[in-house]
Amino acid sequence: MLTSSERRKLKARAHKLEPVVIIGAKGLTDEVVADERSFVVEQICGRSGAEQVQNVGKIFVLFRKNDE
Repeated sequence: MLTSSERRKLKARAHKLEPVVIIGAKGLTDEVVADERSFVVEQICGRSGAEQVQNVGKIFVLFRKNDE
């Protein structure tokens, strides 16, 4: 689990990143995952091993540690 200090640092780093995945107004397609936003984030985190750092409107910042 991320500490609040780690979460703050990741938010600062994520601020200037370009999105990797963009979810439009219609949400995710069935091919990726389809449901409510909070459920979608839970599913993405569960499937990828990532943790949610921040959620502002339709923008989610997720973090997954690289073990390398």
